[in-house]
Amino acid sequence: MSNENLNELWSRAKDLLKEETTVITYQTWIQPLELKSVRDNVIVLVASNSFQKDTIESRYLTLLTNTFNFITNKKCNVIIKLQDEEDIDMPAGNNIAGNKMFINSGLNPKYTFDTFVVGSNNKFAQAAAQGVSENPRS
Repeated sequence: MSNENLNELWSRAKDLLKEETTVITYQTWIQPLELKSVRDNVIVLVASNSFQKDTIESRYLTLLTNTFNFITNKKCNVIIKLQDEEDIDMPAGNNIAGNKMFINSGLNPKYTFDTFVVGSNNKFAQAAAQGVSENPRS
């Protein structure tokens, strides 16, 4: 598929997705995606970091797939890949500030559980955040 056809397909998909999602959802998760390729009904979208990739796969993959199925009138398989293949492997250890995926996430590397000060007013929030970080898919 030519670049012009890719751009047209992605533009049509984004128009439909904009109507099906909230403004914040669209701007945060859908708009930053890039359409990389379409081959044999396999549509490859590129995410900028693993957090974006994981969120889209868990929350919006069905919506994306249904949108492309509707536009192409074919059964499509949507795959989300990372922009930079180096992002796939997590570095060993807990050096979160040096982790490329963390840096690309838009999160501040200064704010980690190691540097968080627990006080009487935020014990519950700290415990909840810690629990989610240790077991995010439960």
